Amino acid sequence: MRQYSLPNDIISFMSYLVMVPWQIWAIICALLFCWATAKPVKHRWRILQADKKLKMLIAIGQESGPQCQFGYLRSKSVNPYTFEEMILTALHSRKLKIRRSIRYSGDGGIDGRVWANGQLILIQAKLYSGYIKPQQVREFRSICKKQKALAIFCHSGKSGPSSRELISKDFDIVSGERMLRLLCGRTVTLFPNGIKLAV
Repeated sequence: MRQYSLPNDIISFMSYLVMVPWQIWAIICALLFCWATAKPVKHRWRILQADKKLKMLIAIGQESGPQCQFGYLRSKSVNPYTFEEMILTALHSRKLKIRRSIRYSGDGGIDGRVWANGQLILIQAKLYSGYIKPQQVREFRSICKKQKALAIFCHSGKSGPSSRELISKDFDIVSGERMLRLLCGRTVTLFPNGIKLAV
């Protein structure tokens, strides 16, 4: 019977690995663990931050009004990724089923999914201070049409005529007062055909 043996260079390499102190292996394993869990931990941290920012936004509204709320959202206090989580957290607080994206970049333009009245709604959230770009709105609407789902483009900026004309029975742009109502847990109606989210 023919016997197989490992090449000498592999045997030498394995012998070298055996001689590495256990402390070094412990450090390597710890680093690998941190690398493997970094994204989920960061994701959970953003969700916790979103909850805190929503409470702060509500408090600012009660004390100083909508202008200051927009100032807060557009300041460096709120990160664009945290804003995404704020939208999803606000929808989840209304007892709606949501699914958060696994990652913040390379998500195909979809920041989250929510189900209302048995219908799937795809969410894209943009933290703007000026006018939104109509091209971004068109691209998102195209993605949602391919998936045959309703869609909400939610943003903190301003919607120009070219963007507003894209609103339809299955595509909505939520901004201004409606966005604040959504974030602050007040009654808001979505889409021209009227999906009403009560308190």
